[in-house]
Amino acid sequence: MGGGTNGATARKLVGAFYTPDSTASSLARWAIRTGAESILEPSVGGGALLKAAITRARELRPLARDNQPFACDIDCSAVDRLRSEFGESVEFHAGDFLELDPATYRKFDVVIANPPFTRNHSIDVFRRKSLRKRYRIEGPAGIWVYFLTHSIEFLSLGGRIASIVPRSALFTHYGEAFLRRMCGYFSVVSLYELAERPSWHGGAQERGAVVLAEGYGHATCDSYLRGIWPPCSEEICERSYELSAYRDLISASRPLGEVASISIGAVTGCNSKFLLTEAERTSLGLSLEDVTPTASRARHVEGIIITDEDLLRLARDGQKTWLLTPRSIADRGTPARKRLAKITKHQRRSTCWMNKRNPWWRVETGPNCDALFTYMNEHGPRLALTSGKIICTNTLHRVVFNSMVSEADRLLSALTFISSFGQLAGEAIGRVYGGGVLKFELTEARSMPIIFGVYPHDTGVLQAVAQRVNFALRAGAVDAARDLADEALLTRVLGPSWKSAVAELREAVRQKREARHAGRAVRGLDERRAIL
Repeated sequence: MGGGTNGATARKLVGAFYTPDSTASSLARWAIRTGAESILEPSVGGGALLKAAITRARELRPLARDNQPFACDIDCSAVDRLRSEFGESVEFHAGDFLELDPATYRKFDVVIANPPFTRNHSIDVFRRKSLRKRYRIEGPAGIWVYFLTHSIEFLSLGGRIASIVPRSALFTHYGEAFLRRMCGYFSVVSLYELAERPSWHGGAQERGAVVLAEGYGHATCDSYLRGIWPPCSEEICERSYELSAYRDLISASRPLGEVASISIGAVTGCNSKFLLTEAERTSLGLSLEDVTPTASRARHVEGIIITDEDLLRLARDGQKTWLLTPRSIADRGTPARKRLAKITKHQRRSTCWMNKRNPWWRVETGPNCDALFTYMNEHGPRLALTSGKIICTNTLHRVVFNSMVSEADRLLSALTFISSFGQLAGEAIGRVYGGGVLKFELTEARSMPIIFGVYPHDTGVLQAVAQRVNFALRAGAVDAARDLADEALLTRVLGPSWKSAVAELREAVRQKREARHAGRAVRGLDERRAIL
């Protein structure tokens, strides 16, 4: 592909975003470990990954010249340029990698790749149907899924894959399905978000992630690991799963989704009219029968226990914690009807959620919450137990425990989130969004581990701990709350060595948050540069 506008446009059409040299070097250092590996690059593009892999191999075996890499690309001009640069030291193929038959090629120890970022809707409909059937892929998968699936067939026993992938791998159902599929082939599979936006050659603004898989055919793994690829570094952050204490705590835990139903909160379609402060409620003349205590912001979750009295206090302080829930608006001139009349017909007709409801003004509140899950977080997530009739809006997740879950285990669930273990699990499971915010969609929320059953007969002890933790959080003493939770929970699992184990967990949390916040700083700098 040529330079300039035409070249950039052509690259975009085929989903080609060439790998930055620093990212290529990082992948090569992970993938090439002896210098003797046979290497496949299925979408060589500008050659950054190929060059990095060869450079790394020659660092490890300076005199070796007998292991010819194989590189492929559909762009003939890109292949011609690289062939003139590398000569016969690399075997090149100009054509569609997906059309190569693995049975007619040698096997490779390493696949190092940056497959095209072409989205599902940009793939020709007939080709899309053919690829889905051929590779047994469900959902709107991008072309990268097919590239990596095909690459696996070229691996030798024990082989590994290091690949750049689109950021959609972090949060789409098809990305999740593909990574779990990889777990059936490899002993370890990892997915890392790039903490900083790569400076792709050509100026593309796509974000990315990194998939690493090793031990092909040696063993399988139950699940893949998640983390953040640190900016300005060639080393991956210390992996939480390598900590023996973390593994022990995971073994003593159960996913929250196994013991509770987790769903989005109520969707009003017009928060400015449906949500009220206490001053607004009284000025409108709305009775308490027309409103329901509602947590509508993460900041309303001040501790790990939240009551309707808390929400009333917040409402009096000017927070919108009343949800308008009248039983009827049949009578003209009622306060509820007057309030709802402020929503215009155009607003009602153009708002999806109001169109779905019958009648349009009756918000589907769902069941009362047993707990609230904060899914947008500057730090780690929080699980707050509720008492009384409390619901939440969709800015929080509604948690309803299974009937068999005891009060002790509910308390343990909330305390687990505050502990160093829960905070580290949150960093590993949550998704990093713009501004470095840690977000938990329903899938991640259901995956959060909770320590269960370690206080079978000591509910009173747990209640006392929970009250102290709740008080500390409300006072802003987050570290003190974490200390209390660690001592109450982790001693029961880790035994006498718990203090040293907790120190390792906290250091891992610190590293992951530092990387996440560093990514936020880099993204912010990028945004400021764009404005300038």
